[in-house]
Amino acid sequence: MKYEVGQKIWFAPRDQRSVGPLLAQHAPGTEYQVFAVGRKWVSIGRDRPAYRVEVGKVEVDGGQYSSPGTLYPSQEAYAEYLARVSEWKSLLEVLQYKEVPPGVSVDDIKQARALLKL
Repeated sequence: MKYEVGQKIWFAPRDQRSVGPLLAQHAPGTEYQVFAVGRKWVSIGRDRPAYRVEVGKVEVDGGQYSSPGTLYPSQEAYAEYLARVSEWKSLLEVLQYKEVPPGVSVDDIKQARALLKL
């Protein structure tokens, strides 16, 4: 993702339990702003710089710990990501331990794989 000073971005905490009370209050996400763009790091936060992300990346830097969250271009982009993940999990649940449905041919399965880019 490309960052510009003043740009609005959507911060989604990785896990509400692991980000602590300060970030958990913003779950499932909050709008952040880009405060500075350097050669290596981008400073982001709500009212003031609070976190950094490597230029061109979307994972917020957690220092010596795991990343506290991910950045998305907008709340809509984050909602689309959540919907995609939810549908994928639902599809996997349906396919798990199931016989091939009657009337589904090898060509049908190949087309589905091609459509899903598998």
